[in-house]
Amino acid sequence: MVLGLTTEFCTTAPRDDEWQALASAMTPSCRFATAAWIDAWGKSFLPYQNWLPPLQYLTVRAGDGQLRAVFPFATQKQIGISVASLGGFYWPFRSPILPENSGAEAFEALAGAFTRSSTTLALRYGPVPETHPGIAGLNLALENQGWLLHGFRLGKTFAVSLPDTWQQFESSLGKSLRTNTRYYERKMRREGDLEIRCTKNSGGPCWAETIRDLGVIERNSWQWREGGKLRFFGERNQAFWSRLLPESGLGKLASVWLMYFKGEPVSFCFCLDCGDIRHIVANNYAERVHGYGTGSILYSYVFRDAVESGTIHSVNIGLGDSGYKSRWGAKPSFDLVDWIAFRPGAFGRLLGLANMIRRNFWWRDMQSSDSSDRLGPPVSNNA
Repeated sequence: MVLGLTTEFCTTAPRDDEWQALASAMTPSCRFATAAWIDAWGKSFLPYQNWLPPLQYLTVRAGDGQLRAVFPFATQKQIGISVASLGGFYWPFRSPILPENSGAEAFEALAGAFTRSSTTLALRYGPVPETHPGIAGLNLALENQGWLLHGFRLGKTFAVSLPDTWQQFESSLGKSLRTNTRYYERKMRREGDLEIRCTKNSGGPCWAETIRDLGVIERNSWQWREGGKLRFFGERNQAFWSRLLPESGLGKLASVWLMYFKGEPVSFCFCLDCGDIRHIVANNYAERVHGYGTGSILYSYVFRDAVESGTIHSVNIGLGDSGYKSRWGAKPSFDLVDWIAFRPGAFGRLLGLANMIRRNFWWRDMQSSDSSDRLGPPVSNNA
């Protein structure tokens, strides 16, 4: 135990006011990681696939009771063992509540608590941004106590830095993108009733219809047909967003552009606004509007709204770029990394070795499957 600090494993989250006070000291890009975000994830996705309940919280408090750090986690089956894994919805990324100003002693207290827990054979936290200062502090504290760390790089995110005006932004785009986007929107309006509806900075019942329509679009998409990862369709996804957006206050961070064509929902772009960053969490379209460029049409609305907001200075579009992100001016930003730490001692080193061997043999197979909650290729053997 670190002098003057106490740690506790519990199944009840800290009070909302404590959580928010702590989170306000974090980088704004992580502000979506509220107590409600974690709670809704636990109630919707535990148990699910390789995750097992209960949702737990490791807290660090100062002598006066002030909250200094929170690490929410649940048990996850990885590499054949039970791993204590950082909880939360996978996108845009996960984040423990570890402000950089918590201090080295708070990170040492977290590492010490996991070390004293004889049931914690391994600790997994990811995907997290490589730039997350709290993760750097936690990594150092775990290494100081003898844990073996493996980092697995999932890929690089791409972000667009926004100019001061929409005219500047539009002039930076290629002529073909500007022309085609306008052409397809005019074409759709000629062929039928076209409505582009924006829901943002709100709560209450308007979200119920929005969440339902997002699921309808995904159900009619190529991703559903090909077994891809869906964010809004299905009982668990619908339950997650329904618990979160209407009542928790997180709906005030969300912004959604929904396209209706001939009276039916056909395309969407879902975003979270955190500080001066807009995260594009998901976008999709119904197969029947394939060929209309609905994604580009909605992106023009999303980016124009961001530029003209006066508060959003960059838009992060997420992992990887097959070409369409760079067309909108996106450039490489931070990497997302999965970390897995093995407890001190010979058994932990043995698990670490088995983990690296498994990664080296199975990584190609994992790339071809849905890897949204599996570890990626190594960053380094001990970073």
